[in-house]
Amino acid sequence: MDQLNAVRAAIEYSTEPRIAFFEDPAVDRVLGITMAVAQEVGTVLERLDTLERLLVQSGSLQAGALQAYVPDPAVAKERLTMQEAFVTRLLRVVEQELVALRAEQAERSAAVAAETTASTPPRRADAA
Repeated sequence: MDQLNAVRAAIEYSTEPRIAFFEDPAVDRVLGITMAVAQEVGTVLERLDTLERLLVQSGSLQAGALQAYVPDPAVAKERLTMQEAFVTRLLRVVEQELVALRAEQAERSAAVAAETTASTPPRRADAA
């Protein structure tokens, strides 16, 4: 059974209700996704460690070379761009919510301003 089918089988097998840690089910879903990503990152780190050890064993890489590497300015700039794109993708949902909240707030402010303007009687020139 390949990995994708194994994961699908595990999902279909898990018929028991999930344990809820928070009152809001959306928070539990986000926590579940976050923990799945954390598990994947742990696996990537382990595989990267294995790759580095194999490269050192084969003589293709000197021990400590990765830690000693200092990127030149062009590489550093490219990495910064990659990191910014990653963080943007990662926080896309949060940013969308912030944009929606700002739009709602602007609409409410405009409505309050219009209401205030409509309820204020016009000043008469001879009232002063």
